[in-house]
Amino acid sequence: MAQITITDEMIRSAKKDQAERERLIARQQAAREARELAAKKAARKKRGQQALALSIGLIIFIVLAFSGFVLRDYEFSNAGGHLQLVSRMSIPAGGSVYIDSSVPGKLTLSSNSSNNAVAYEYAISRFKNMMFSYTYRSEIPKKTIGMLKEGKKYYVRVRIYKKNPAGREVHGPWGSVKAGKVRESK
Repeated sequence: MAQITITDEMIRSAKKDQAERERLIARQQAAREARELAAKKAARKKRGQQALALSIGLIIFIVLAFSGFVLRDYEFSNAGGHLQLVSRMSIPAGGSVYIDSSVPGKLTLSSNSSNNAVAYEYAISRFKNMMFSYTYRSEIPKKTIGMLKEGKKYYVRVRIYKKNPAGREVHGPWGSVKAGKVRESK
């Protein structure tokens, strides 16, 4: 049986190796923390730059909009206690919407046809105040919207698009909101 003799030099060498390993681990951890801190600082700086660019762009847009350079076809109106965009061209409101639910899961929307109308835009929502509404555009005054929940009530409104003298499409105000219930399958 071989006998292993551990000398003081071997113990010192093992302790030295362990201390060196611990220093290496500490250096690696410090470098990792420094990289994470630098990444956080860079992300914070990038967010700040993006917010600054967005706010500058918004300020420029507002100045140009009020001076008439950006919104040539629309103007700001303070009607009803809130600021809204209104077409400079006289376009009638969308009028009333007729709702037909003869097919389960679908609503067929139609509107009064208007002279020189280029398109019709329908907004549909589950809420009467038209929050979270989806908009659908149609070149004709009739539009069928499918994949709706059967037996549920939906609210609909319409607005009309016309061409202004410069040839650009301009929309009028939204018409009145109408409610319709989707037919259930039997």
